[in-house]
Amino acid sequence: MTMYWIYDLPIWLFGIITVVFFVAIAVGGLVLAHGYIKNNFGASDAMNGAVGGYIGGMAGLYGLLLGLIIVASMQNFGNASTLTTREAAATGALYVDISSYPEPHRSAMRETLKTYVNFVVNEEWRAQQRGQLIHGGRKILLDLQQILLALEPGDSRQRTIQAEAFQAFNKLIDARRMRLDTVDDGLPAVLWIVVISGSILSIAVSYFLHFSHFRSHLLLTAVMAAFIALLVFLAAAVDNPFRGGLSVSPGAYRSLLETWASDQISAPVPMP
Repeated sequence: MTMYWIYDLPIWLFGIITVVFFVAIAVGGLVLAHGYIKNNFGASDAMNGAVGGYIGGMAGLYGLLLGLIIVASMQNFGNASTLTTREAAATGALYVDISSYPEPHRSAMRETLKTYVNFVVNEEWRAQQRGQLIHGGRKILLDLQQILLALEPGDSRQRTIQAEAFQAFNKLIDARRMRLDTVDDGLPAVLWIVVISGSILSIAVSYFLHFSHFRSHLLLTAVMAAFIALLVFLAAAVDNPFRGGLSVSPGAYRSLLETWASDQISAPVPMP
């Protein structure tokens, strides 16, 4: 779906606009169509049973579709959150592994890793929320790789430490790639067309109900439209896991920075 500007709105404003839009369209349509339906289709109490059956059938099918969409959106959101946590965990593991390197390699790699995490939190995440991909993080990780390669292991202990560091580095690269692949995750536009069309048809069928007081018809139509709007809002809010106010946060990376800033562990003995 190309209406990404909705994710630039505060989440509460996005919800209000969605509800107001659906209610306004539903109530406005009823006001315009009420006289025509009454004069040309003979709306009466006798029709309510048949119309109610249609509404029940359509509501069941539409509710099932919308429920599946919401579940799929929540799964995408959960998957993105898991990938974020996995990358942060891989970053933390690499930081621990490089702590066994001798100076000056250890300090250089630690600072490079801190630079990478700061870049993710302060630059990359903001770009993701706009649906953009920036590649400065890749350059930082390549610099880290060069430092890893610069140390020639002199014995089996050093080779083991280097192997573990490279394993952790590769896990970080894989986790980063998978996270970036989910930035554009979302339901296809055709599915959203079906959702919006289904909501319009479901509300339109309710126009054929007959009420003794037109205000009662308006009120119930508005309530029905508001309920559908809330479900559509929920599905849309979590559809793109890195966009908008209801999105995956970089909290796991911030926790790393806080941990490293307060790290009081003494430096390990340099390798011989």
